[in-house]
Amino acid sequence: MPNHLEYLGNLIGTVCYSMQGNPVLEKQMPGMVNAAINQLYERFSSPKNGGDRARTFNELDNSYVTEKVREHGIEVDERSTWHEIRDALFDCGEIRAALIAHRKAMPVLQDLIGVIASERMRSDYPDTIGGVPILDMFSRSIQEAVDLFPMINGETRFELGESRVISLDMEDLVPREQTDRAMWKASIAFFIGYDILTRDFFFHEDYLPLIPRRYQPYHQKRMRDLSTQDKRFSMDERQRFAKIPTAQAQVDGLIAEGRKNKVDIQVASQLFEHHTDQSIRLATTIIILGAGNMTKEEAEEIKTRFDLTDAQMQLIRRIRPPSAKGAEAFVVFRTKDGTQAHHVYLTDGPMYLWLIATELVDRTFRKMAYERYPINEALRRLAKKYPGGSIKKEIENRLASQDEFDVAENKEQNILEALIEEL
Repeated sequence: MPNHLEYLGNLIGTVCYSMQGNPVLEKQMPGMVNAAINQLYERFSSPKNGGDRARTFNELDNSYVTEKVREHGIEVDERSTWHEIRDALFDCGEIRAALIAHRKAMPVLQDLIGVIASERMRSDYPDTIGGVPILDMFSRSIQEAVDLFPMINGETRFELGESRVISLDMEDLVPREQTDRAMWKASIAFFIGYDILTRDFFFHEDYLPLIPRRYQPYHQKRMRDLSTQDKRFSMDERQRFAKIPTAQAQVDGLIAEGRKNKVDIQVASQLFEHHTDQSIRLATTIIILGAGNMTKEEAEEIKTRFDLTDAQMQLIRRIRPPSAKGAEAFVVFRTKDGTQAHHVYLTDGPMYLWLIATELVDRTFRKMAYERYPINEALRRLAKKYPGGSIKKEIENRLASQDEFDVAENKEQNILEALIEEL
């Protein structure tokens, strides 16, 4: 599918970290990566479609697929490919087993190294830099990434089934440092998460002619179902990969394609400069949650990029952190009838505030409440006792009221335990 090929091109372009920064290489990269991807899928396609490296079926590779193969009496021999197993299982109505077989048939990242070394690629890309063939650099970049991230080299095992809401916490995969290498790792983690979460978002009927005839009725129904569903993609911490052009381009592409595919996209970051000009131009709603610590130069840049007035900038700089009253925000709505800007309070019920609380002390207290009561009961009690969605102020007040000469350890923990007893 064209959207998947674009995704793979951006992913592999990001994976080749050691090739970035060289103008000559960067000019060659898009064409070279696309050529390698196309040849990779050609070679791993089924023999009847001209593939010369189709993966052969092994009963030990997946017990579930093997069980279904035996259950339906599908004949296999030492030359049976995963493509043939997939087709046979699909014809028997075993959709999940067929999907697993399809993943078994597909190439993995390291297979790209063999394609890069082929005579066809060597003929098309004979260039060298400093006496080193650029294809050797390409191959070395792939191997370095595979060594650092073994997870990107294996077959897909992540199954979402019929899930309607998916939340993916990638904190452990995404480094917090702002070094170039940390940004690179964060971007690879982003691409993995992006593919998991959005795989079906842009799968529409324009692609139907590209699908083998056997599978067209099945996918046509899926496409129709997907086309009528409202979808939402929310992403925080964009700054983690702000310096990686391919990752930024993938987000911009998501925003550009989202509207016509009924995908509502929310992208958040702590600093204004992490959002690209294209993202800002395409945004229909801009929510600014404060900017009180900006320098004069930063304020002027933001005013220009977001087309704000001096009065609006002053208002934005006066925004204070969220409280029990609500979260103060400045919102710009871009509609067909023109642009409107409003200073608002975002308010939610106390149970929801506790559900989304992010302060460490609030998360700790919420976890303690969950351990003592069923989740709904815990949230009800938290909301009734502390409707502002936080106990931070209560803890500060109790600490302030204690004897300043009290040298007891774990004062905050003791207060938390006392508050749980009062809940």
